[in-house]
Parts: sequence; C-alpha cells; structure tokens
Amino acid sequence: MISSGVIGIIGLVVFFIFLASGVHIGIAMGVVGFLGMVAVMGISPALGALSSLPFHYSFEWIFVVLPMFLLLGHFSLHGGIGEDAYTAAQKWLGRVRGGLGIATTAACAAFGFASGSSLATAAMFTHLSLPEMRRQGYDDGLSCGLHCCIRNPGCLNPSQWNYGCLYCFCGGGIPGQTAHCRDTSRSYDSGPLYTCLVCKVEV
Repeated sequence: MISSGVIGIIGLVVFFIFLASGVHIGIAMGVVGFLGMVAVMGISPALGALSSLPFHYSFEWIFVVLPMFLLLGHFSLHGGIGEDAYTAAQKWLGRVRGGLGIATTAACAAFGFASGSSLATAAMFTHLSLPEMRRQGYDDGLSCGLHCCIRNPGCLNPSQWNYGCLYCFCGGGIPGQTAHCRDTSRSYDSGPLYTCLVCKVEV
C-alpha cells in the first residue's frame, strides 16, 4: 500500500510534467487532484467529491462582492482615476527603479489588508493597474507575474466580516504587510530610503 506522502510526491511530479507539456494549469490541477483522491480514498468517494466540491466552493457567498470590485475597477479605468493615481505614484517613486511596481505592491497590500480576499484584490488591481503598467512600458510577463504574486499575502489579512478589529490588525495585518515588504525588497534594487526601510522590516 502506497502511503499518502508518496502519492502526494507523485502527484506533484505529474503536475509539473503537465505544466511543462503546456497543459492548462486548471486542467492539470483538476486531473492530478482527482487522481490523487482516487488513489487515497477510492473511486466512489472521489466521484462523490467531484460532484459536490466544485459547487460548494464556487457558490460561497463572499464571491458576491467580486462583481462590484470588477465594476469599481472598470469605473476607475475608464474614469481616469487609475491614470491619475499612477501618474502621482510615478512622480513620488520615479527615482526608484521599478517605482510603479512598488506602488502597485503597496496599493495591493493596503487593499488586501482591508478586504482579506486575494480574489478581490486580483480582480480590482488587474483592471486598475495593469493597463497603466503597460502604458509605462512594463513587460506583460513582469506585470502579470507581479499581480499574481502580490495578491496572495492578502489571505494573511483576515477581513473584518469574519474577525474582530483586534485580530485583523494584530493577527493578520503584521504578517501580511511583512510579506509584501519582503517581496518588494527582493524584487527591486536597493538604494533609496523606501527600499532601505523595507529591508529593515524583513524578518
């Protein structure tokens, strides 16, 4: 009988083989996850989970707010708010190499601290900041990779609907902001005061 740890390692290897072969990441994760459940639990429980889990996780009530974040992003994009905000950010951080990327990281950190949702952060800032980064000449690969990375620490910032303010500020805010500071200090050249302060915060 193969242990669950060995099954997990085999699943990771198969998953990376799928990615290297050009398989879509969603399909690769779904196939590997289903085969892993079959190997661990058996075919009948795996089919039962396959019939219920997608509905269960996609119909969480918190996803109701995502259309509003998307709409807010469209308003900011077409109303000129995003362009003005990133013009100001470029002037404030223009002397720092990658200043617009640092501004995007800081904005995502603040927004994730308030919302506590990585999905909402990605939905908001993909529409708001990605066009401005393209306009400033940033490479699409760098811009998309930055947005994918900086949304994840938002999960460390618990939102206020699920926790009290004390837990929000002390239990989740400090690690979430520290993670953003770490990513910023490693992504850009040291030099100006901002990056020096960020390096001091890293734990």
